[in-house]
Amino acid sequence: MDDVRPLQELQQAIARSTWLFAPRNGTEWTLHSDDEGTYTNYAADNPPYGVTLTFYQREPQKSAPALDILDSHGRVIRSVSGTHKVAGKDEPYVTNKAGLNRYTWDFNVNGPVKWNGGNDFSKGPETGPGVVPGSYSARMTLSGHTYVQRFDVLPDPRSHFTQAEYQRSFDAAIRQMGHLSQIDTMLNNLDDLKKSLETASSAAKKANNTALSQKLDAATAARQTLFDTLAVNIRGEGTEDEGKLHEDVFGAYFGAQGLVTPAVVSLLTRVDALYDAGIVRYNAFVTGVLPGVNAALKQAGMKTLPVVKIITP
Repeated sequence: MDDVRPLQELQQAIARSTWLFAPRNGTEWTLHSDDEGTYTNYAADNPPYGVTLTFYQREPQKSAPALDILDSHGRVIRSVSGTHKVAGKDEPYVTNKAGLNRYTWDFNVNGPVKWNGGNDFSKGPETGPGVVPGSYSARMTLSGHTYVQRFDVLPDPRSHFTQAEYQRSFDAAIRQMGHLSQIDTMLNNLDDLKKSLETASSAAKKANNTALSQKLDAATAARQTLFDTLAVNIRGEGTEDEGKLHEDVFGAYFGAQGLVTPAVVSLLTRVDALYDAGIVRYNAFVTGVLPGVNAALKQAGMKTLPVVKIITP
C-alpha cells in the first residue's frame, strides 16, 4: 500500500503483457538504530528503504530479469542481475514471477572489486556509496521490450547538508572505493601467483634444478613481503593484524561517506600517500622480480608464471 499506482494501472500493463511502472520518488533518509520508546509506539514496519520498482510480466522470463539504474547522464551506476543462494537454493535478485514483481533499490552504486581470499568482512562491501540527491532512471528489458522510467532521489528533509557537500562526500567515497578495487585486484593477483610459484617450485625440486629453486624461493619470499604490507594476516575471527594498506583504505572509504571535515581530509590525504606507496611497491615487484623468474623457467623448459599487469595509481 506504499504505492498503489501499479494496481490502478494494472489493466494497462496486462494489455501490454510486460511493463515497468513509473516509481515514486525516493527519500534518502538518515537511518539509525531502533530507539526504545520510539518504535514501540508503532505497530507497522517502515516502508522499504530505497526506491521501489514494480514491473508486470504475463509469464516468467527465460532467465531472471536484469535491472540497471542510470544517473542523469544515462550512465549505469548500479546493475542487478543473476541469482544468489537463499536457504541453499538459487533465487534471483530480481524476482521472476508471473504478475506483479517488486525490487527496492537501496540508493547504492555498484561495489568495488572483491578480494577473493578475504573473509566475509575483508572481501569488501557488496555495494558502493549512496548516490547524491538528483534525477535517476531505472531500465529493464522484459520479453525483448526495454523500459526506462525516471524518478528523483530526494535528500532527508531533516538534513543540513548542501548539494555541494553531498557531492563532495560521494566523490571522496568513490575515489577511495576505486583505491580499494585496485588493492583487491593486487591481492587477487598475488594469491593466484602464490599457487603458481608453489607449482613451479615443486617442478624445479623434482628436476633437481637448485639454481631455479633458489630463484623461485626468493620470488616467493618477495611476494610474501609485499603481501604482508597490503593486507591483514587472517588467522581466524578476531585475530587479524591491523594497520595494513587494505584496512587503511577500507577505513578511508567508510570515513568519506559523511561530512568531509578537515579531520576527514587529513585522513584521506594520509591514506592516499600510503596507497601511492603501495602501488609503487607492487609495480616494482611485478617489473623487477617476475620477468627474471619467467626467463629462468623458460630456459629450464618449464611453464612460466602468468603475466601480472602493473597497476595504474
